[in-house]
Amino acid sequence: DGNEILAQPLTIAPRATAYLDTRDLFGADDFLGSARITADQQLAAVELTFWGQDTASVRAAAASESSSRLIVPILERKRNVKRGMVVWSQVYVRNDGAAPTDITLKIFSDAGEQKASAVRANVPAGGMAVFDLRGNEFQGLGKKFVGWARLTSTNKTPLAAHTFVARAR
Repeated sequence: DGNEILAQPLTIAPRATAYLDTRDLFGADDFLGSARITADQQLAAVELTFWGQDTASVRAAAASESSSRLIVPILERKRNVKRGMVVWSQVYVRNDGAAPTDITLKIFSDAGEQKASAVRANVPAGGMAVFDLRGNEFQGLGKKFVGWARLTSTNKTPLAAHTFVARAR
């Protein structure tokens, strides 16, 4: 909903590292939200995601990389008759602006043909929208889809996005 629920000040020595675990910060195993890291000097950050038995390390986005138009270079959705959903993408988009915005996800085939679209309306400033390709709104992608997507916002509101492809085991 865009509300700040925790501020964690840190002092980090030059060339040192800091590790923050959401289980320590929030006291729960699962956390769904976004984080904004600010500093009085340049820094590098990485996100480490633990999901089920898988661990993924992904690159964090810098604030200067937020834009009102973002490209998601790969999306997948694969359904198996016997096992159900076996591969799917999830896209988490943060409204990095100062006002609410509508966020649109348009999905394209590798050939550039638009295959689906979805809108999350009135996402609050600092809030997050989730597009999960397991959802019914994406059934039109079929049983075996690989493509890409474009994210846009209304009023040129800056967005930041995190995506991942999950594989059932």
